[in-house]
Amino acid sequence: MSMRTFSTRTENDVHRGPGMSQYRLIEDVEDLDRYQPGGYHPLQVGDELDNTRYRVIDKLGHGGYSTIWLARDLQRAQYVAVKVVTADASGCTQEASVISSLEKAPSRPRKGVVPPLIDTFWVDGPNGKHRSIVTPPARMSLFDAKEASTFGLFRAKVARSIIAQLIHGVAFLHSERIVHGGM
Repeated sequence: MSMRTFSTRTENDVHRGPGMSQYRLIEDVEDLDRYQPGGYHPLQVGDELDNTRYRVIDKLGHGGYSTIWLARDLQRAQYVAVKVVTADASGCTQEASVISSLEKAPSRPRKGVVPPLIDTFWVDGPNGKHRSIVTPPARMSLFDAKEASTFGLFRAKVARSIIAQLIHGVAFLHSERIVHGGM
């Protein structure tokens, strides 16, 4: 997804005129227009959340209704992922309750298919009230692993293992009457 961000004017931008800003395309960055009432909560590295329990270390990513941050849990001395949901979606997201119910499911598969829910809390900010969901940080994505591979492919044994894990995870979700779909 291509998004816009703007860079500040430099001495080399004299031909643009005084006070003019230049927009330049940056890949894989959320749309800055979503930082408005009802949208994303503005965070930056070093910010602290939930009464200083979590310190933001880096941005992991974003989606249609959230930004995800790597943070340090200062109480437990471990890294966590903090998903901060947009204010508009915070009242209707069921993600935390779904994760919690999957953790307690009698048919729960081996550990690791569903990340445990560590914590939830609310953040009040200039764009509204935002639900925040804390889980362990994920490892490398399949896309990144494939890109890091020397040949851009997985060995057959690795590919079979990944496929088996995906099938196992999807079968578990379906057994709990949960399906994933886009909004």
